[in-house]
Amino acid sequence: MMIGKALRFLLAAALLLGLSAVPVYAAGAVPQLAPPPPTAEAVTLQEEDGLIPVSGKAFRLYMPMLAGGAAPTCELTPEERNMAEQLIKDPNQRREQLRCSPLLAEVARQKAIDLGVRDYFDHVNPDGLGPNWMLILAGYPLPEYYFQDPDANNVESLAAGFLDARSAWEALLASETHRLHVLGEDPFFAEQIEYGIGYAEVPGSTYQYYWVILTAKR
Repeated sequence: MMIGKALRFLLAAALLLGLSAVPVYAAGAVPQLAPPPPTAEAVTLQEEDGLIPVSGKAFRLYMPMLAGGAAPTCELTPEERNMAEQLIKDPNQRREQLRCSPLLAEVARQKAIDLGVRDYFDHVNPDGLGPNWMLILAGYPLPEYYFQDPDANNVESLAAGFLDARSAWEALLASETHRLHVLGEDPFFAEQIEYGIGYAEVPGSTYQYYWVILTAKR
């Protein structure tokens, strides 16, 4: 069964590549069979120099609110609620249920802020860490068969430069690779029934408006 799953995931991976013509970034990679990653508890924060060891390498951690111990919340902003409605109420949504995860919501919001403040547009942040590891570091228990490289992504779609949630959502749907993720059109993504939405407006940054959709399963 695991081999069958892996083949299906690898097929999806062939579709989840690249940056589309509009300023929207693809959902990214899919799982591989490999030893499980370290748990969040196994990764220790080196407060004296701001470095964390991940898979034998040192990375700087930039997640101000989470690293500072703030309690995650699903109290979404109006913009985030609007995007959540697009996700949940789209008539082509394949997931039978979706529930907001306070932890995913907080990670998504911090990612949106980080995109604008540090002015980059990528699943992998300037510290070299991708969405999977950011969730692990925040304490979210991703399945062991998800990609485990520090820059891996099985959970995130990004959009930038769109003033409102509807415009960002339509741009995501216009990309075949993004549809697979946000609508759960691939069985792998359909199993991800927990979500978090992040939005940030950062004047002076390249795109100014940043949208993050995280979906995951435990």
